[in-house]
Amino acid sequence: VFRNRALKLFSRVGEDEVAFVTRCRQAADHEADAAVVAVKRKLQARIDRARDAIDAAYLNVQEAQLDANTRRQEEMVSGAGTILGVLMGRRNSRSMSGAASKRSMTRRAEQRAVSAETRAAAKVENLDALETDLAEAVTDVTAEWQAKAAAVETIAIGLEKTDIAVETPVLLWVPV
Repeated sequence: VFRNRALKLFSRVGEDEVAFVTRCRQAADHEADAAVVAVKRKLQARIDRARDAIDAAYLNVQEAQLDANTRRQEEMVSGAGTILGVLMGRRNSRSMSGAASKRSMTRRAEQRAVSAETRAAAKVENLDALETDLAEAVTDVTAEWQAKAAAVETIAIGLEKTDIAVETPVLLWVPV
């Protein structure tokens, strides 16, 4: 008789080892599928949250880039106005300090855009790590159940005194 302790299976009457091993593999595949669904369910919520965070981070990146581009345009218009004013003979120290102020605002906006891109990239790396964890967990579960399916052992069932029954022989003659 063949037995698989991990799957709690025994061979059936007349079942050879190949058929029993096949039945063990099918049972292990069924259990592995259930375990994989449980692992995916557990990690899928975290993956979904990470994807939502990535979407929000990329919106922040777009907003920061738009702000930086707007500030850059304002700086150029202000700088052109200052240069035009100097060429026209108006020398105003406030216009020079205004141009410097616009430049510092542009730099801060550009820095915010770079920071937003960095945060978005970190969130993408976090998602990649979660997906790698999911793939490894699925591989581990599958390997574990395949090992359980392969753990087939042969057990001998010996005769016992109670297994022997002596019956009285009877002779019957039927004429044809």
